Amino acid sequence: MIITIKSQEKMAALRDMSSNLSETVEEMTAKTSEVAQVSSVISDRIQQISTNSEQISITANDASQVISFILEIANRSHLLGLNAAIEAARAGQDGRGFSVVAGEIRELAQTSKNGLARITEFLEGIQHAIEDSSASVQEVAAMMEEHTASVEELSGAFTQIASIAEQLQNQAKSAEPNIVQPVSPSDAYSHQSHQKDTT
Repeated sequence: MIITIKSQEKMAALRDMSSNLSETVEEMTAKTSEVAQVSSVISDRIQQISTNSEQISITANDASQVISFILEIANRSHLLGLNAAIEAARAGQDGRGFSVVAGEIRELAQTSKNGLARITEFLEGIQHAIEDSSASVQEVAAMMEEHTASVEELSGAFTQIASIAEQLQNQAKSAEPNIVQPVSPSDAYSHQSHQKDTT
């Protein structure tokens, strides 16, 4: 069976397109692999940020407990200073020096309470910031998981396309030996003349 030049051209075009498709898919697969690697690094960083945020939150809670303990001591010191001032007043002239010490104790206790209140407010601000940050990190982490799944799905699709392109390319190559070159008019005439001479 004689296949025309047009069929040969189609077969060659199929082979070229399959080759180009394979190269394109190979490049896209490489890019997808790079994106997957970057996504993995980002996911690791997000996980590290989440871990650090949790550690900061734990530290802030520990600090709050320490502050509560110190605040209790300050309250007791303030009460002690108040009682001491009352006793000094009862002692009259003899308790004047003790009254000064009691006043200093009360003042120190009040200063400590004011400082602890500011620290507590600061820690509460940190806690709120950590909670907001953790929520954002969790949201980004969820988005990255979806992105990673999409990249994996895309990579699988590229692999399938590459397989199809390879099959087309192999089919085009295997079909080439079966292609019969078209016979020109002069060759056909010579062939007919040769057959008449032999008869």
